[in-house]
Amino acid sequence: MNTSKFMKSKKIKICHIVHDLTGKADGRFVHLKMIFQNLKDNYEHVLICQSNELIRSKLVNEEVELVEFDNFNKKFFPTLLKIVKTIKDKEVDIIQTHSVKTYISIGLINIFLRRKHIFNYNGVFIFNKYYTLFQKIILYLLHLIIYYLKGCNLVIAPSYHSCNVLLRESKKFRSIKYYYNCAVEENNSSINHEIASFLRNKGENFFLIGVISRIEIQKRIDLAIELVKIILNSGNKDIFFVFMGDGPLLEEMKLKARKNNLEHNLIFLDYVENARNYIKFFKLILFTSEWEGFPLTIWEAMKEGVPIVSSDVGGVKEILEKYNCGKVYNFNDLLTCKELILNLKNDPELYYTLSKNCIRTYHHEFGKEKFIKYFDEIYSSLIKKT
Repeated sequence: MNTSKFMKSKKIKICHIVHDLTGKADGRFVHLKMIFQNLKDNYEHVLICQSNELIRSKLVNEEVELVEFDNFNKKFFPTLLKIVKTIKDKEVDIIQTHSVKTYISIGLINIFLRRKHIFNYNGVFIFNKYYTLFQKIILYLLHLIIYYLKGCNLVIAPSYHSCNVLLRESKKFRSIKYYYNCAVEENNSSINHEIASFLRNKGENFFLIGVISRIEIQKRIDLAIELVKIILNSGNKDIFFVFMGDGPLLEEMKLKARKNNLEHNLIFLDYVENARNYIKFFKLILFTSEWEGFPLTIWEAMKEGVPIVSSDVGGVKEILEKYNCGKVYNFNDLLTCKELILNLKNDPELYYTLSKNCIRTYHHEFGKEKFIKYFDEIYSSLIKKT
């Protein structure tokens, strides 16, 4: 097949399938928006996901066709039938699944459909805290069926290290590649002036640290709260933490902060629309995660020149240490994390070096053009094999 001729005469149609998008502080949703915004010249995109008014409103200006279902878990088989019908009716060239459940479900169906199938790994596969032992066994057996009967052609991961993490869990993949994301670029995204004013005023009296993430188990926000306590007990009262994001553990984390009397040095702002627009107000972005693929907030912080201090998860170290854009500590080593933060706070020259490296690295080594190139190569490599 002459791929260049194919791409000129017909756009490649890609069907993205994910079962649990929120449209809020959701890395997969932001990743999808980047694909829709940056890869539209040679591609048509279809998104199949659960009904959600917020997602609907956020995609209204994107060149993507939205196909909705009610509930993936409660209406499993009717939903699968709807997905199969959509794939056939839309004459989809490539299926891209963005969660373990959709990878397994569509991978099995694709044994018969025989479309090109990409599984977009995001740091969580089968052996994690979300599944029981019985569920893990069943899912892994289904994964083996998909591998041996060729239900999935390619797995992609958001960093080189993420590929290795996934391969340690299972080597049964036809092919695996890595890519790097970029920051979302939206010129018309809004900013809440009340929040901006609050952050600006706090920044005049405190070393302001941002924690921007979903408040869920893998993010280990409980450790961030414990870190606040450790820093205050060491006599550093001029540091203030701002938490942006919602999730199933939000109220529990608020209660933990209140019980430790930390309200004078932290605040939970809950879900903040376009949280990336406020990164420029922070001196530092903090991650205490137990596992990740590669947090998108890191790219957004680098673009703004804001250094990052993060636990050693996903592909964080390969960027932050290689390009000297931040500091990495072993997961749960809060004393080391405290020292890294204080070093950046008390050493303006070190801080300036990391900040400068963030901006240079993002724009010269990564950014939108590299992101487009990664996915152009990923998609075209599959079409060439058709």
